[in-house]
Amino acid sequence: FSQNHEYAVFYSVSKKSVVGRLPRTSERMERYPEKDSEGNFAWINFRKTGAGSKREDRPKLFYPVFVSSKGIIRISDMDWSASDNAWKPLHEQTEDETLLLPSGVDGEERVWNMGWHRAQRLANTDLISRMVSGSWQVYRKYRPHEEGALPGTWWDDAKYSATESGTGVVKNLFGNRELFSYPKSVFLLEDSLRASNCFEESITLDYFAGSGTTAHAVMNLNLEDGGNRKFIMVQLPEPTDEKSEAHKAGYKTIADIGKERIRRVIKKIKDEHEEKKDLLS
Repeated sequence: FSQNHEYAVFYSVSKKSVVGRLPRTSERMERYPEKDSEGNFAWINFRKTGAGSKREDRPKLFYPVFVSSKGIIRISDMDWSASDNAWKPLHEQTEDETLLLPSGVDGEERVWNMGWHRAQRLANTDLISRMVSGSWQVYRKYRPHEEGALPGTWWDDAKYSATESGTGVVKNLFGNRELFSYPKSVFLLEDSLRASNCFEESITLDYFAGSGTTAHAVMNLNLEDGGNRKFIMVQLPEPTDEKSEAHKAGYKTIADIGKERIRRVIKKIKDEHEEKKDLLS
């Protein structure tokens, strides 16, 4: 078997930590085939699915929606009844309207995926009704998150390959010499930092710096968005094999390789992006 994946664990030590977003690919954008003045979107069922979709989970997202014979959506003003733990519409269903509640195909009471105040504002613009198999269904516009896509649990893009975007990148920096075995892909580290919500003033600490891929990734992110991220790389002065190409090239320890890589990345950025050299000061 050819090993072409790794395992990664993300965890936080603070409730302030949130999952960051990854740039959307053209393939992901194809999931949003519709377009209006605000951008791309897709129509999805107004009924919430997945975790937290049962009425007992979010009782205030369970409320009546009325649809006329012409498909016009109406959401009444409502009062909350604490005794019934339910919304009470102030304007009842008319003879021309069908009452819709967010029940699943199994008949279990679910919830809508937004509160009634917001749904009332969006009715018949960002919320529409469609007749499906003889009954009305409500759909809403779903837009790609402005900050990007939520990271998935399987990263199979070729750019994450240690061979192409790890070893290949290091070899190019060191004049086509292979000084470090299986360095991580710099793109893998960039997206790991994004998923960790490494914002513009963050400090990244890598306790196993190796060839310095994390430092490289941090500098690339700063180059991309003008951020002021900083990094701290920790690497024991583990000796290189005396027979290795790295040792013969003068790099006596793994830490020596990482430090030299950082120097070369800085020089490369300054040479290629003169206008952004202040990022590295």
